[in-house]
Amino acid sequence: MSSKPQLASGPLFRRFAFRRLIIAASTIGACVSLVAWGMSYLAPLRYRQQVHDEGIVRWFGVAEGILFFLHERPIAPSQPGFSRTHSLLGLLEVYSGRTNNESGTEVFLQAIEINLLIPLALLSAYPTIAVICGPLRRHRRRKHGLCVKCSYNLTGNVSGACPECGTKT
Repeated sequence: MSSKPQLASGPLFRRFAFRRLIIAASTIGACVSLVAWGMSYLAPLRYRQQVHDEGIVRWFGVAEGILFFLHERPIAPSQPGFSRTHSLLGLLEVYSGRTNNESGTEVFLQAIEINLLIPLALLSAYPTIAVICGPLRRHRRRKHGLCVKCSYNLTGNVSGACPECGTKT
């Protein structure tokens, strides 16, 4: 009976494959966020969309490390105005109130500003932890006499391979 290495399959392999997929997607997302953050300082982007004939204007853009969404609509001068600003440590800000637009017309403005470092931090956290924890986990397992792949106790094993998963020791 020849001992051919078997192709990885089963629930354990699928779990690790899914973990690798999540790490790859998070790393790509973090890289895109980092590039967008850097490019927002070099080449700000602003997109304007006129909605219907009601004078409603929507803006979307990236500038100086901030991703913003704006929605402005005309208001009558007799309407009472209010202004609100909500801020979360300067990372996320929400505005609403009366202001003047670029042409000097008074409009009601609603805006959301998101610092681009938020998605960068969120997307880069998991791959960073996975890169740091993997080698530490293998080192701990090796130090305690366990299989580095499946944690099987290899005390007294002289065959040079894990009897549980077949990994060479």
